Amino acid sequence: MKLYFTHMKWKAIRFEQNNINGYMVNVKASEVQNLVGIDQKTSSNKNGYQRPQSPSRVKAFQKFMQKEFCPVPLVANVRVPSGELKFNEKTGILTIAPKPSSPNPILWICEGQHRYWGYIGLYEEDEVDVDIPFVLVNESRDWEIANFYVINKKQRSIPTDLAEIAAMAYQESSGREISGVSIADTRKMAIKVTERLNSSPKSPFYKRIQITGNSITSTIKANSFHVAIEEVVKAAQKVWLAAEVEKEAERVVINAWKAIFEIMPGATKGEDMKKFVVLKTAGIFVFNRIIAETVDSLNNFGMTSNDDYHKLFMSDEMRLYMYDDWWSVKGDVDSNMPTAIQYGSSQGSFRRILQKMMVSMNTSIQKEVKKRLKP
Repeated sequence: MKLYFTHMKWKAIRFEQNNINGYMVNVKASEVQNLVGIDQKTSSNKNGYQRPQSPSRVKAFQKFMQKEFCPVPLVANVRVPSGELKFNEKTGILTIAPKPSSPNPILWICEGQHRYWGYIGLYEEDEVDVDIPFVLVNESRDWEIANFYVINKKQRSIPTDLAEIAAMAYQESSGREISGVSIADTRKMAIKVTERLNSSPKSPFYKRIQITGNSITSTIKANSFHVAIEEVVKAAQKVWLAAEVEKEAERVVINAWKAIFEIMPGATKGEDMKKFVVLKTAGIFVFNRIIAETVDSLNNFGMTSNDDYHKLFMSDEMRLYMYDDWWSVKGDVDSNMPTAIQYGSSQGSFRRILQKMMVSMNTSIQKEVKKRLKP
């Protein structure tokens, strides 16, 4: 049964930042549960922009709050047009006036969901009914997405792939930009390509890319994959007409990676793949940039099929790198040159691997082109 709200009132302090009013209030944990919603991505809410809560993080905060003090407020939005915030400057009373027939929830948390659940656990399990500090705003749902995206984009530990996907979907469906969210066209294409690679049975990445909130557990994370695929999209823009870029970028990624999977099955399939870095940041970074940097020259000679990539990767020059053990996390291969893991795990290390492999790849391409040009 849905609950419908009448007016709610709290003592509040108003403040303003960049033409947005915020209101500081405190609400007892015992009073807040029927008011709060969190827009999580679930099977029943596929357009949600927040990840499901982590039970371990909730428990950690709940335990912390048994003895400690947390002055940091949660941010919650009374969504327009479902409700309106009215503030009396003389009395300092903030009133939430829901529109007729506005069902619960009325307060949508856009910052601090783990602390919220920790407070609730503290009340329900430990019987500690603390004051929860809130900053309340009265904005639209897309403002929530922008707020979540902008704030968490600055925190590298917080995955923002869901917010980015949700923001892009909203902008495309509504034709409106979300203030504070700027997603380049190349990134939008990369997100769409990634989604299809993850959902198509014909793709080597079928159900292998972990997007926050989906059921896939993988070494391939959506955020880093979006970045890598965007490089391919940017390169494709220099080769194909605008209407073809997305389709052609997806095609060459599939053809090249199918070849990589065929050549190095131990490093790309089954449980043992975790012992290799082909499908971790190192491999995703290096191979997608090889695809990006060679797509122009390969397209000029009609060499972007799966067979073409297989032949190039298996050439004498590339064979030095294209075997499972060279990408092993152990890095103890009997070789005259460093293995991938011995280069290190920084972006600079990945670039050094890329530089070495690109010399071999370009040599391989030149030899293959000469063969094809012979009368």
